[in-house]
Amino acid sequence: MKTTKENIINEYMHKNNLIFYFVVQKDGKVTDYNEFASLFVKNGIPINSIKEVFIDFFERMNIQQLTENPESEHLFSINSHKGIPEAFYFSFYEINGEYLILGRMDVMEIEEFQSKLIALNNELSNMSRELHKSNAELKKMNDMKNRFLGMAAHDLRKPITVIKGYTSLLLNGAAGELGKRQSEFITAIESSSVHMEALVNDFLDVSVIESGTLELVYSDISLEKEIEEMLHLNRIKAENRKIKLHINISPDTGVISADKMKLQQVLDNIAGNAVEFTPSNGNVMLNVFMNEGYVVFEVTDEGPGIPENKMDSLFKYFGKTGAVKASGDKSTGLGLIICKKIVEQHGGYISVENNTGKGAKFTFAFPKKRGVGK
Repeated sequence: MKTTKENIINEYMHKNNLIFYFVVQKDGKVTDYNEFASLFVKNGIPINSIKEVFIDFFERMNIQQLTENPESEHLFSINSHKGIPEAFYFSFYEINGEYLILGRMDVMEIEEFQSKLIALNNELSNMSRELHKSNAELKKMNDMKNRFLGMAAHDLRKPITVIKGYTSLLLNGAAGELGKRQSEFITAIESSSVHMEALVNDFLDVSVIESGTLELVYSDISLEKEIEEMLHLNRIKAENRKIKLHINISPDTGVISADKMKLQQVLDNIAGNAVEFTPSNGNVMLNVFMNEGYVVFEVTDEGPGIPENKMDSLFKYFGKTGAVKASGDKSTGLGLIICKKIVEQHGGYISVENNTGKGAKFTFAFPKKRGVGK
């Protein structure tokens, strides 16, 4: 039977794990090779010379001598397209004036690799099970936390309402005229109860949002007709501090489909912050306009702006600017994250940037039509 390249390769494959073969002329030019050899050595680029494969091959070894005993194997390092040489066992044959070079991986190395792969797979499976178990436990704990938060906040509402009611009665003279010192004490109690009520309301919102039970009640809202009503309290706050609240609504905003109470909550919070951070005799601007299917609200103030190192944490739980409000009011640090969740639940977006001159500009947008947003 005539010895051919194909016969040698087939016989070699029958005994070994063949992964490379090269056909090389006497001058080192490569005339044939298997696809894996090209991928391994040059990432699919054609191989032209055996010098591209073996490291210093011709300088160290005589290829003619290697073919004299083709049954013997030789360990050589070859180049890899990853830049890291790797060692394999090679046999050398001479066929019709050309060299046939066959390479394999050590069987022990393959078995060791397979063992490591199996061990790694088992380890990953165990880690996946532990992670799944941990995630389930974390979800259970988070659900318990949200239930507790909601229950605690709900139970705190009543006593706070009572405190507010009685302080209001006392300040209005229901129990007789108050002295200056008494009036100051009760005013401080009223201020603290207002802050506590805001905190409790925010906790209730957070518990609903975190539990995934935030439900939106959509209705059609004519902004031109209803935005003044939505901003009524902030208009009073602004007038009390001699701040001008400017409202510009583009006629093409028309009617928006959204949860009116939630929209008002976002508008109250963003506009309220603008009023509180703007110094007396300043200006707050609200621009409402259409942009690519969204009704965009831009609220600009004349406050101190947002420190750059606070930008990333502003829309996170208890994220604050660090700046003191011009009004002196305290912040819960929950308002903006609640606004973000409400806006995103509608399919909208919210962002903030500093003005070139002074102050900050908050932008939030609601899809004009339900279900059209991101």
